[in-house]
Amino acid sequence: ACDPKGVLLNNIYIGKVKNVVHNIQAAFVEFTPGMLCFLPLKELDRPLLTNRKFDGRLVAGDEIVLQIRSEAQKTKEAGASCHLSFPGKYIVLTSGKRHIGYSSRLSETDRKRLREFAEGCSSFLEAEKEYGVMFRTSAGELEDFSLLEKELLRLKEEGDILQKYAMHRTCFSLLKKAPVLWLKNLQDYDSLAYEKILTDHPGIYREAKEYLEKYQPEEVDKLVFYEDALLPLYKLYRVEARLSEALDRKVWLKSGGYLVIDRTEALT
Repeated sequence: ACDPKGVLLNNIYIGKVKNVVHNIQAAFVEFTPGMLCFLPLKELDRPLLTNRKFDGRLVAGDEIVLQIRSEAQKTKEAGASCHLSFPGKYIVLTSGKRHIGYSSRLSETDRKRLREFAEGCSSFLEAEKEYGVMFRTSAGELEDFSLLEKELLRLKEEGDILQKYAMHRTCFSLLKKAPVLWLKNLQDYDSLAYEKILTDHPGIYREAKEYLEKYQPEEVDKLVFYEDALLPLYKLYRVEARLSEALDRKVWLKSGGYLVIDRTEALT
């Protein structure tokens, strides 16, 4: 998801603090030339400054590593955090608060299994000294917990390299670009909920294969390249008609009712 100016959510930048407003406990940070984001001061828990060592205060001119967390809305700037997030298929690594957490959708049995594994795994104990670790719902599906350790080591390496790399980059640098939505969906979907990943687009097939081989090798065999010149995928699944129906202001439901969807400032 991105705002009209093309700023992707979850991108990581080096921004420059324009001003600090203590009565609202926030700072306004320019993260790309001419664009500001809103950074709550409560987020200042072990922030990474690239121009000096953090001494407990933030001042105008400071250069800070931050991640975009919410879109700009009309008169409101994009929201940001200096707690960096590195999501994987089964866990999310975060800078800032150092603890091990669990998805609220994990059963008590799965939490106990994961807790026992983490407490007995040296890699998790070492990572907890520098990062927070959150087990995602998908971690509860695993029988082979070695996948968790492999993913943890990969995410920790990614986080360590990014933070070291940031110290040698100029202000407004884009340190990490968030994956496109369809790649993020491969990461977020419940592995047990689908049997195949089907595409007839050579470029998407190539990108998906590279992504799966690197991040989710256990699912590479689910990727299938569809070839049928007489019946392409978009016709097979009525993609154009379904998109038209889904993007209409009035969306009909199978029950016979319908939803009216309008873009507004906020949704309750």
